[in-house]
Amino acid sequence: MATAPTTFPQFSSLPTELRRSIWEEAVAGPSMHVVDVCFPSRRGNSRSRRAFQGLTLAANHHPPREASSWSRHEYIAFLDSVPSIQDEDSRPTMTWPRRSTRDPSMYLHRRFQRQACHEAASVSSLKAANINTVYFPGQARKFEYDNDRDVLHLRFSSQYHAEYVEQTSSSHGSPHFSSIAEALEAHWSTEMALTVWQARRIAIDVRETSMPLSLVEIEYLASCIQKGLECIYLIDDAEERGTKSGPEHLNASSLQQRGRLYRLLHSRQLKQNVGREPEVFQGVGKTYREVFDFEKLGWTEAHPAFGFACRLSASVDAQQYDGGEEVFKGVRVLLAEDDYV
Repeated sequence: MATAPTTFPQFSSLPTELRRSIWEEAVAGPSMHVVDVCFPSRRGNSRSRRAFQGLTLAANHHPPREASSWSRHEYIAFLDSVPSIQDEDSRPTMTWPRRSTRDPSMYLHRRFQRQACHEAASVSSLKAANINTVYFPGQARKFEYDNDRDVLHLRFSSQYHAEYVEQTSSSHGSPHFSSIAEALEAHWSTEMALTVWQARRIAIDVRETSMPLSLVEIEYLASCIQKGLECIYLIDDAEERGTKSGPEHLNASSLQQRGRLYRLLHSRQLKQNVGREPEVFQGVGKTYREVFDFEKLGWTEAHPAFGFACRLSASVDAQQYDGGEEVFKGVRVLLAEDDYV
């Protein structure tokens, strides 16, 4: 069987307008941007330390520059890009299933496309009225994204820690820590606090909710993100359903029925949420589609993710009401599905 070509040598011969349309479509949003939240943890600080390993090379192998920057961030929370596959492979061998470690962030795709050629660069530049900036101190880099349309996905657990949580949970019961709670205990860098405070759409992995937060922690989390916040998204990854118990082989199209749990979660704005179309966000190799049938996901009223969503939604609503700025539309659920060609 003939395989599909991976390149298109005739691309440069296409009409200019058609080429520009192709470049534009490649970075069309709304998009997903994934970042790691690094913070001092009871389990060690290796993830935060790794964020600064590349700075030595960038400083022409002058270790003092790296050490100085690391010393300023060793005991605070900050943001970093998702580790590459090579970084993940450098960790100790694990016996449980590994997840995909490629970064699906669209900001990377936009950055690489700008470097392709002058024509691609002119089309790929960010054009948005409301821009939010994300800073990576360990890389001395930053990126900007459309704050009105795109989603900032905060990973409070690295892949290694998430797998450790699942392993210890299955072997010894629930783990005695929450990554979100630990991040809230840390002092946040000015750049991270500003980025999160300004973000209008924030996503969190569903697995981050496996260890329940106290009401005080929920309210504190809400206070850190509620300013101008429009939506919180809980992301359930379809690929990961094959590595844990619960419903498998689900796709977004089979989860469009709005059931009882959905109506409970959105009871304050039920009319607006019953009639609207599901949201869709683009990533690199992944598409994030909104789903409504929580029961098919295996949720009940006692499910930690549902409890987290209800409490966080109520807390954000209350804090925005007190501040006189009620723009929050609720907590929504996205199913991340791999794109196959």
